[in-house]
Amino acid sequence: MSELNIRYETEKKQQLIREQQLAINKKNYWIAGIAMLLVFTAVTAFLLVRDSRYKRQQAANQALFEGEQNERIRIARDLHDSVGQMLTVVRIKLSAESVSSAAETAALLDQAIGEVRTISHNLIPEELNFGLMAALESMADRVNAAGATHMEVDIADALRERQWKKEQELSLYRVAQEVLSNMIRHAAASKIVLRLAPEGQGIVLEIRDNGKGMKAGSVEQSTGIGWKNVKARVGLLAGELKISSEKQSGTTVAIHIPGSTLTA
Repeated sequence: MSELNIRYETEKKQQLIREQQLAINKKNYWIAGIAMLLVFTAVTAFLLVRDSRYKRQQAANQALFEGEQNERIRIARDLHDSVGQMLTVVRIKLSAESVSSAAETAALLDQAIGEVRTISHNLIPEELNFGLMAALESMADRVNAAGATHMEVDIADALRERQWKKEQELSLYRVAQEVLSNMIRHAAASKIVLRLAPEGQGIVLEIRDNGKGMKAGSVEQSTGIGWKNVKARVGLLAGELKISSEKQSGTTVAIHIPGSTLTA
């Protein structure tokens, strides 16, 4: 009886220990579950806030960009339709007068008219009236006409029939314009190739030269407004800018634009 009693008490204690251990385990599981839930909630909240901020920033950037483009169009039209026409009329009238200074005044007016046309063209390029592809090819023609650098354009046929938003065309045109300008001025390149091709549902705009190349990180360290504008415009298109360059081996600038951005 004594042994049975000892066994009974021992088993009772062991059962109590097991129950206590089970209760502790359940408590630990609850604590771990609550902790994981809190972590998940915190991460989700952080991602939602970040996504919300990103979307607000993108919306603000888009609104700013559209406002800028609308203002550019308005200024360009005002310069061309109002100031340009008035200067042209004044020049015609002065040319008809037999005044000794008329020729000099007419020359100054010609210069002013030219400046107005240049400003108007810079604000909203006329080439884009015929589409992005024609504008890029026209850009190459101007580079080749200068004679110092030979430029080739390789545009996939599938993209020539594609419908583009005007702001998309202008952004891609400005990016190409700025990259080409930097290559011509700083890379001492004798050849530049511009390629525009499909990439999944999106596109890739690639510009490469055979110039002297750049130091690693020089774009990130650049204080000039040119590369900042390039990165800003690529950002507005939700794109990715990749630059690869080696000393004396040329530079390749690739802009990858996702298909979601290019919905017409």
